[in-house]
Amino acid sequence: LRRPECIECTKLASLTKRDAIKNAKERGIPIKAPEGTMCQICLKTEDIVFDHSHIQCDFRGWLCNSCNRSIGVLGDEPEDLVKSFVYTCRGDKEKARYILESYLKTINTII
Repeated sequence: LRRPECIECTKLASLTKRDAIKNAKERGIPIKAPEGTMCQICLKTEDIVFDHSHIQCDFRGWLCNSCNRSIGVLGDEPEDLVKSFVYTCRGDKEKARYILESYLKTINTII
């Protein structure tokens, strides 16, 4: 499958990926996932792809193809993903707060 659907968007997506790959190479980041690399979202080790921001043209990490496509469908940038998160909480502020606080603790241990 080719993403996105229109020719102009496909060309733009190719350019941003090319720039992200160039930036990754300059920083010594391989463009193919090393053997055994896990998806940074679901932890699968199959079908791992190079994930990048289409706005910043920068490598973000390694994702399985399914997670990478899912992020792309939701809009590809953090602001777009937050909108989906808020929607899935269905107005349950306590649930949203609990999830955010749990992940903030995880992020603090990684950084």
